[in-house]
Amino acid sequence: MKIGTSLNFAARSREGGLDLKESLSLIKNAGFEAIEIDLSRGIGAAALDSESWEKRVELIKESAEAEGLRIVSAHAPHDPRLYIPEVAPTAEERAKFDELLCRSAKAAHILGAEMFVVHPVDDLINAEYDSEVNLETNKKYLADVVREAEKYGVKIAVENVYYSSEYRLRRRYGESAEEVIALADAIGAGVCWNCGHAHPVTMDQARAVAKIGSRLVLMHLSDSRGHTDAGLPPMIGGGNIKWEQIMPAVAKLGYEGYAILQADQYLNNMPKALQSDAAKFARTVCGRLEELTK
Repeated sequence: MKIGTSLNFAARSREGGLDLKESLSLIKNAGFEAIEIDLSRGIGAAALDSESWEKRVELIKESAEAEGLRIVSAHAPHDPRLYIPEVAPTAEERAKFDELLCRSAKAAHILGAEMFVVHPVDDLINAEYDSEVNLETNKKYLADVVREAEKYGVKIAVENVYYSSEYRLRRRYGESAEEVIALADAIGAGVCWNCGHAHPVTMDQARAVAKIGSRLVLMHLSDSRGHTDAGLPPMIGGGNIKWEQIMPAVAKLGYEGYAILQADQYLNNMPKALQSDAAKFARTVCGRLEELTK
């Protein structure tokens, strides 16, 4: 297993937002060699939603390469409101979102990303909760972006989700390993297992990882206390995910892909003067997870 981090790991400081060069330099100096570009928020989303989006995405790639960072994955835009009647976007808003979703597949290609992460959606229009209905809805929802990804030779990874949305505080489609496996198999994709997303809904992530098996193509790492994804590095801030069980299960699969640290809340409110040391410590902590896979 290899460790990387999201570009959003170094998005802000107590004094305000960081620019692209500051973010990349902070990540590189902390000891990370690989990154994921989130196209749903932050610098990646701003680049995607612009008239000169291809040039701005190319700039991210060139800037990352200049820092010696490898872009291994990109995260597609997502909107939890799409199939929830009381808050669903307007037809104009939905058309704009669909355009950005398909655009993001080409952006992943431009970035040189090996993996392209997508979130499942909940369909509360056709059924309050029905896994078969949701599977069919997700196949249709992702059909265009799957075709775009295939066109550019980008591998899709379906990520597990949980009830994080303010629009629905109940279970969601794609919480379980079984549901992400079913969707991944249906669209010819792999699985991105997000440990922070899984923690509020399952304590036995080792079983889930074993069930995913060879479909595992990417991991997202963040810790929490169990009620939400706190966006913290593993074993920091009171997080209680059972890494000592999860990582050996990953090792048993012979997994040699990337695990991306998604600790987006960790550095945000720190003064810039403290961020360098804190980022290095987060990378050191990730080294403990690497040790657990040996």
